[in-house]
Amino acid sequence: MSNAAESSVSFVGVGTSCPYCKRIMRTDSLIDLVPTRDHVIPRMVERDLVKHVGGNVVNVRPKGVSAIVMACYGCNQDKGSLTLAKWLQRLADVGDPRALHVAEFLQQR
Repeated sequence: MSNAAESSVSFVGVGTSCPYCKRIMRTDSLIDLVPTRDHVIPRMVERDLVKHVGGNVVNVRPKGVSAIVMACYGCNQDKGSLTLAKWLQRLADVGDPRALHVAEFLQQR
């Protein structure tokens, strides 16, 4: 496993399914299935959700929307810094079966 992968590994998601591909995340097999923390709202976008109001910093992310989920390394790397909507469009454009799972995940949010 590469140092970059090791630094982002979390054992919290072991045994649960990735919300994007539905595969069970594990650490004893392919690196693609290792659980990692994915910024659902990419950090670049998250910065845009912060406003300065009267000298105070206010996060305007919608209430109840978690910024981080556990996702498999393969999906996390493929999504990169894209928003879920942009990644969904890219997946749909190439006929990737993960598009269905990502669409369902978006509807639940």
